[in-house]
Amino acid sequence: MTIPILLLLFGGGLLLIAIVGGGLEIREIKIPKVGSGPRILSGLLGALFLILGMSIPEQANYPPPVHPVAQTFQPVAQASQPVAPSSRRIRFVIYDRLIPAMGALDQSEQVRVRINGRVIGTLTVNRSFPEAELDVSVEKEGQHSFAIEGTAVLPISNPPIQVSCYGTGTIEVAEGDRFSVEGRLDDRGSCLAWLEKR
Repeated sequence: MTIPILLLLFGGGLLLIAIVGGGLEIREIKIPKVGSGPRILSGLLGALFLILGMSIPEQANYPPPVHPVAQTFQPVAQASQPVAPSSRRIRFVIYDRLIPAMGALDQSEQVRVRINGRVIGTLTVNRSFPEAELDVSVEKEGQHSFAIEGTAVLPISNPPIQVSCYGTGTIEVAEGDRFSVEGRLDDRGSCLAWLEKR
C-alpha cells in the first residue's frame, strides 16, 4: 500500500469521525463518541490528509521497478571494426660460403645485397670467416627483386686477380627460406652473380 493511499484512508476516517461524531463499530474497529471540539479538529485534519493524499504522486516515492536481469545485463552495441592487417613480417636468410679449397688458397669475397632497392647489408667471407649470412625481413611472401654487387679476390695467379660481380633478378620468398650467393666467371673475365634458393 502506497503513502498517498494511506493518507487518503486516514483522512477519510477522520472526516467520518467529524461527520458522525463517533459511536460506530465496524467489525474489530470501534470509534468512540467524541465532543464537538474534537469533531471540528478531526474534520480539519481529515481534509488536510485527503488533500495531501491526492497531491502526492505515487511515482515520487516509488520508482518503477526494474527487472533484476535487465539491471545486471545491459546490452552493449558492438561496432564492427575493421581487422588490422597483420604486422608479422616474412623472414629469410641470404648467405655466402667459400668452398674449403678456395678458402685454403686465401680467396675472399665481399658482396653487397639489395632487396627491393633497399641495401640489406654486406657479406664478407675469407679464410678466417668462410661463411656469412644476412637475416632479411620483407612485408609479404612472393616475388621480390634483388641486386648484387660483389668483389672477389681470386688467388689463381701472382698477384691475385680481383673480379667484380654484378647481378639482378627476382626471388620467390617464403618464411624461413635460405638463399645462397652464387657467381660464375665467363671466358671474358666478367662475373655474373645471382641468389639461389637452397
